[in-house]
Amino acid sequence: MAKDTKKYGQILGEYKSILSAAQQLNKLGLLSLTNLTRIQNEYDQQHQNYINIKADIHGINKYMKKMNNLFETTAKEIVTYVKSKTPKKSVNLINMSKNGLSNIKTAKSDLDIVIDDETTSVSLKQYEKNSSIQLCSGTFLSTICSLSFERVGNGKFVDTQGKEFLSKNIQEYVCETLWCSSF
Repeated sequence: MAKDTKKYGQILGEYKSILSAAQQLNKLGLLSLTNLTRIQNEYDQQHQNYINIKADIHGINKYMKKMNNLFETTAKEIVTYVKSKTPKKSVNLINMSKNGLSNIKTAKSDLDIVIDDETTSVSLKQYEKNSSIQLCSGTFLSTICSLSFERVGNGKFVDTQGKEFLSKNIQEYVCETLWCSSF
């Protein structure tokens, strides 16, 4: 299988998982028909995009069929998460692949789950052996820095003196200096 075919299958698989979750949430009365229709249209548009660029649709469909159980498992995890939050007003699923990565907060997310106006960004981890949804919290150091410093970009922070730094490049002594001088 060509590298692009697998990549396109993985992307379309995320769309499929979100669509399947939306269908289940709609049946439960938690997601509006308008939102379900939008999500169905996004899936159809992505599939059509692959046809338009002359991607290997047969290979993509073969990959999708092979991975269908994984996509359905991801959809069930999304539904379980939504139900665990006991929505009172509304639920929406926003495919961030469709919207692009223009927002710092959601830059690593595949999906925003909006429950009663509260948004949770998640990453859909769909590997050939298993799947899961994970909160988009970044790396360990990035998470620590997010709690302590103002975030100005992906893994990029500013200390109390206005100096910007990347959490991934932070040395132990720099972390101690920044941490101790700030707190």
